[in-house]
Amino acid sequence: MAPTAPAPTARRSLRLATMAVALLACGSAFAGHADRGGTLNYTIVLHGHAEQGDPHGPHFREGTVDQRIEAHWHLDATGQVSVKTDAGRLMAHANRMQALMGADRGELVAAMQACGDDEACATAAAMRMADRMSPAQRAALAEEGRHPVAGKVVERTQWYYRDGECTVNATVADTDAFKDVDIGEGYATPVSGNGWRRGERHLGCRPALTDSRLVPRLDVDYDGHAYRLRLPMLSIPVTVKDSQGTHASTVEIAPIALDPQPFHGGGFSGRKVIAYRVLDRMPAHAMDLRIPVQADVRWSFQPDAP
Repeated sequence: MAPTAPAPTARRSLRLATMAVALLACGSAFAGHADRGGTLNYTIVLHGHAEQGDPHGPHFREGTVDQRIEAHWHLDATGQVSVKTDAGRLMAHANRMQALMGADRGELVAAMQACGDDEACATAAAMRMADRMSPAQRAALAEEGRHPVAGKVVERTQWYYRDGECTVNATVADTDAFKDVDIGEGYATPVSGNGWRRGERHLGCRPALTDSRLVPRLDVDYDGHAYRLRLPMLSIPVTVKDSQGTHASTVEIAPIALDPQPFHGGGFSGRKVIAYRVLDRMPAHAMDLRIPVQADVRWSFQPDAP
């Protein structure tokens, strides 16, 4: 004989109870981050080198890219909470949770309804139920709670620059050189040259920056245990020395968006070396030289103290 489905009222109560348990499980971690800012530090080192020809022969070219950014930002935070709903999966998950807890539906629903919005009361009720569990039950319950299900609370926090402090220091020190042979009727004359591209920029946040392309963004998905970090673009004024003399120019460092990184709560740090781009024009070359450039990115983030 097929089991009888719970009455609609019981299903509604069970959903409410299960959501309360889910909120208890992750609410403290979310509340600890959503309303606090934090400090983001990062460095970006763009480096590349290429050679063409024999350095001891008559035809040779080489070029080196060396561009660096060191930045410190204070970011504000905004939290977002959403709930996925799927009655069937939620019911199955809730039944497994209750079976593992050894608590019947009435006790769990009554405890959650009696406590209402009183988190301390709900926590105490959950602890009383947990006290009756065996170590094996507790381990099984923890494992069940790790599985994402429809109906679970999804938490996301975004840290962004609004009107805080920042310092950004950037330098460019690119160099190149070539030697060749100028061949004409009755002569072959060795020629050589070198060039460079140099500059620096020091940026503060006064007045406040308003262009979103110029500021970092950090998104943390607590439910997915991952974060995404986007580092902003930056224009650096430089002086270029080439075959025409010296003149002013600009080096544009493009935004860098890191792949999702694992998140385990609290502050974090990381390092990633990525292929950045290929430069195909340096100041002194009579011919183009393609230079693959890598970005060595290091970062750390620390939430403000409560």
